[in-house]
Amino acid sequence: MSTQNAWNPYSATDTGFSPPTWVEDQGLDYGRSFKFVFDSTNWIANILFVLLCNLLGGFIPILPGLVLIGYQCELLEGMLVRPHQPYPDFKVDRMMDYLVRGVWPFVIGLLASIVMVPIILLAIGVPVAATIVLTNAAGRGGEEIVVWTMVPLIVAVAILAAVLCNIALVPFLLRAALTQDINSALDFQFAQDFVRRMWKETLYAGIFLAFLAIVTQFVGLLMFCIGVLFTIPIVQFAQIHLGMQLYRLYIARGGEKIPLKSAMQMTG
Repeated sequence: MSTQNAWNPYSATDTGFSPPTWVEDQGLDYGRSFKFVFDSTNWIANILFVLLCNLLGGFIPILPGLVLIGYQCELLEGMLVRPHQPYPDFKVDRMMDYLVRGVWPFVIGLLASIVMVPIILLAIGVPVAATIVLTNAAGRGGEEIVVWTMVPLIVAVAILAAVLCNIALVPFLLRAALTQDINSALDFQFAQDFVRRMWKETLYAGIFLAFLAIVTQFVGLLMFCIGVLFTIPIVQFAQIHLGMQLYRLYIARGGEKIPLKSAMQMTG
């Protein structure tokens, strides 16, 4: 059996475990994030499993999403601890492991939405309220001028608020995925340090993923629309690879290493 297929982050007998020790700051490799999914000889099956989770998520609430998130967490850890080997394949017999592991990032995302959604709504609501006031004050002659001036501002503020929230969320999701512990994930000192060192790259990665999603969905639509089902998983794989790159780059810049639960299990 290959090392790739044998690797199990929950196994205390995995003597091949090697924590990351990066020292070079090489920037992000966007092309690699798009192509790495094809490194595995089972890439078709991996994409199909992710596709299945996406489809089932439309009919079964939460559970398929948790399985997908859990597998993504294992991808992230697999690429970190064994950077020179193919990423872990999706294993049907480990779906319960994926399900359990997916809970932690899901909870962090839920908590973040409770905090961030009101912030985004407030950021949008203030210029919307200002638009209403200015429109009433301008009267009939100036209504159109006010609207055409304020609408682009509202859109820009909404995008900016969403981008800033995403940058703030990334370090919490990384810690949740790797520590598998809520208390460890909610480390605001780590998040502050990560954002300070990595905000530009996190911003660029978000822009790249948005662009990649648009392009791949357009290509998928050209493939009789069915192709969209297969292009979405590719973007999801790219998202995880960029998350791995961001963390590696953060470590290379002197950042704090995240304690991996599997490592703690092996040494405990």
